[in-house]
Amino acid sequence: MIEGFLFDFDGVLVNSMPFHIKAWQEEFSNYGVTINPVDVYLREGSRADAIGRALVEKAGLNLSDEELAALIRRKRAIYHRITRAGLMPGARELLLELKRRGLKIGMVTGSIWENIRAVLDEETIALFDAVVTGRDVTHGKPHPEPYQKGALALGLAPAECVVVENAPFGIESAKRAGAFCVAVTSTLEASHLSEADLIFSDLNEIRTNLDGILKKAEAAQRTVPAEFLQAK
Repeated sequence: MIEGFLFDFDGVLVNSMPFHIKAWQEEFSNYGVTINPVDVYLREGSRADAIGRALVEKAGLNLSDEELAALIRRKRAIYHRITRAGLMPGARELLLELKRRGLKIGMVTGSIWENIRAVLDEETIALFDAVVTGRDVTHGKPHPEPYQKGALALGLAPAECVVVENAPFGIESAKRAGAFCVAVTSTLEASHLSEADLIFSDLNEIRTNLDGILKKAEAAQRTVPAEFLQAK
């Protein structure tokens, strides 16, 4: 049986990605570099240091690890100054419906607690049974570790969870962990999310199709290798 849901944060639960994009663009403008939003969206879900390093390398900049860390700190400061992010439409309703059904809820994000608390109030945070941030893992998405740890934090195996994602790296992480993955087209077109098991337009559509999602996830569960059916 499916017993839990694991959600990505940025771009899934909250509409924070436009502000992250603006922060990256403002910081890189100091180097005379223009950031294409797609270069961030395609890597979204991984940790900031991985995104930053990829952007630096594409721009042809030669920055040390210390210089990159300083760049990321400045980018985060810009984000906190400009962000007006809030819950995505339908997020609270979906979380409450999952609670009503007795399902466990986790958050698995490449972001940090400071960013989570900048958007979510304590009442909303309390809806989650577990939170795994980018600082809790050795390997960020697309490595399976984030969703492996997310399932474990719920006391479940990955195959007992449905993951909700919005980006290729997150989908790959979920699938490599052995979870059933549902994607939303909140930041990227469906063509970029083709590795997900199901694709929906938003969280409201997930909530109205919840019975069908659970049925398909449980059917898929019967075909996964035994290693994904045990909490590790």
